[in-house]
Amino acid sequence: MQPWRFIRITRRELRQQIQALVEQERVRTAEALGQRSDDFMRLKVEGINDCAEVLVAALMDGREAHIFGRRTLPEMDLASLSCAIQNLWLAARAEGLGMGCVAVRTAGTGRPAGHAGRCQTAGGTVPGPGRGVLRGAHAGARRLGPRAAIERDALRKPLGRALMSVALLSVAGVALDALLGEPRRAHPLVAFGRYAGRLEQRFNAGGRGWRSHGVTAWFLAVVPLTLLVTVLSWLPYIGWLVEILALYCALGLRSLGEHVRPVAEALRGGDLDEARRRVGYLVSRETGELDDTAVARAATESVLENGSDAVFAALFWFVVAGAPGVVLYRLSNTLDAMWGYRNERFERFGWPQRASTICSTIFRRGWWP
Repeated sequence: MQPWRFIRITRRELRQQIQALVEQERVRTAEALGQRSDDFMRLKVEGINDCAEVLVAALMDGREAHIFGRRTLPEMDLASLSCAIQNLWLAARAEGLGMGCVAVRTAGTGRPAGHAGRCQTAGGTVPGPGRGVLRGAHAGARRLGPRAAIERDALRKPLGRALMSVALLSVAGVALDALLGEPRRAHPLVAFGRYAGRLEQRFNAGGRGWRSHGVTAWFLAVVPLTLLVTVLSWLPYIGWLVEILALYCALGLRSLGEHVRPVAEALRGGDLDEARRRVGYLVSRETGELDDTAVARAATESVLENGSDAVFAALFWFVVAGAPGVVLYRLSNTLDAMWGYRNERFERFGWPQRASTICSTIFRRGWWP
């Protein structure tokens, strides 16, 4: 059995009595500070009368004085009470609630701290020993004391900023892709593809690479760039720009539309040869013998697959892990497209590159129940 209790104050007159008690203690404390009394009195204790909730954390009268540890350490009562207040404070922060604390202790009873009697007040009895008056107010309350406001901001600002920044950065990245499309020159993924080709020549010459070579090549291709983007995204002033550019380079929404729209226009115009040629840019199989239905099916399948990889999965990993997450995913996805074939050349070397499949599976499981 704990030696303390939380008491919820609901009566208005009792709130006023607690406010008066705290004010009296504040004046006494200021008198004890001497020359610093004026500075101390400038600190206002507000909110007890107007906040959403007032709790009193009080040590109980009649509790056993000598339970394990309290015989030799009577201050353990106060220590236990302090832990209870701290836990309540942490719970309030987790729930987005502002909370302040004022401690008032009854003294002069000749007993060890935490073992005093009760303090009589008009209209009721307020427990005196180890009394903590907790000004707990919802974060949306109109009036908060200074400490409650600080605690509210300490919790709400980082969380609110994080959610708002992710939303704004995502919108900015999508808008940039819609406005500019893929870079016509020096596309980062094109440069990455050339670098990956050199790594494949080095570690899989003649298709003789083993899984260990594939793992080494994957780490050399993906990890350094991901770490670089991570460090750049942490930099002040330019970190947000790195986040937007990373998402922009990973997205392919406008490019996808630019590639599939000519197929649809050719089919509507009855130009099957042009539709076959255009759909050949989207798929890796032979398209010369496809009829109009097969061309439409191939284009639709390509839009769905590439839309998942280059749009929705990229946004998902950006929201989950920011610029490092979307870069790690997009590079892994590119290597999977280059090295993930199940043929004689890549059967062993390309095995680690199927990490993109794991990322895509996490995305699909996390996005759809």
